[in-house]
Amino acid sequence: MRISKLWIGGLVIGLTLASGAAFADSTKRQCIIDAKQAGRTCTQVCKDDFLTSVDACRGTDHDCADAAREARHSCVTDVLTELSQCVDTNCAIFVTGIADCREAHAVGTPERDACVDGQQLLLFQCRDTCRESVQVWASLKTCRQEFKADINACPAPPTMPTVMGP
Repeated sequence: MRISKLWIGGLVIGLTLASGAAFADSTKRQCIIDAKQAGRTCTQVCKDDFLTSVDACRGTDHDCADAAREARHSCVTDVLTELSQCVDTNCAIFVTGIADCREAHAVGTPERDACVDGQQLLLFQCRDTCRESVQVWASLKTCRQEFKADINACPAPPTMPTVMGP
């Protein structure tokens, strides 16, 4: 009887300590999550302040410049999405080929190395073909040119009316 009471008491104490440690770990985790979010917010505020200052130095309306930046981001995203789709569609067979080589041949054998090397070469060539077919560099250059034209077309920032004293 006495042994079981000691055992139960030890179990209760152990669970209490374990739950306290879990609570402390949970609190630490949440604190780290909060700190990371605060860092992201701080970074975004600093970036916004920086871009506002750059636009002021250029003598460009900030809202117009933001719209130009958004258009450039959208243009670049479209180009990179098209590239990614080409690679995913056309080059997947070589990724599968690499996995097949690793299954078919033992680690460290010359056969495995030759098989994987051959598939990696084909994968590289496929990705290169996708870059050429999407015309990545020309498309990104077009995005840059459109951005410059949009920024140059932005009006000067609105002037603040001067308030005369009493």
